[in-house]
Amino acid sequence: MGWGRLGVPGRAVALYRGVLGDEGDLARNRICAHSYLAGALLDEGDVTLAITEGRTALQAFAAARMTSARPINAMRPVRVAAENAGDEEFCAHFDAAERALTAV
Repeated sequence: MGWGRLGVPGRAVALYRGVLGDEGDLARNRICAHSYLAGALLDEGDVTLAITEGRTALQAFAAARMTSARPINAMRPVRVAAENAGDEEFCAHFDAAERALTAV
């Protein structure tokens, strides 16, 4: 996260991908890593890949019935980018995940 906050999203992307290569990590941590990777990809300027990675995070989020808002909060900018790109499916999945959090 530090590299992203320092304005070096490419380094953050590489580190998040490394974290995701660790299959022994907890599902919650993997979901967060996918969402942070989506945000870093967006910061790097790759909207398409950010949305794709965000979609992976949202699917895992729903499957795990996660109750932490961290992944959703991290992907708010990706949701905006998806809306601007006309990706209604991503927006619908994001909105459903956000609603599920408020129902908990």
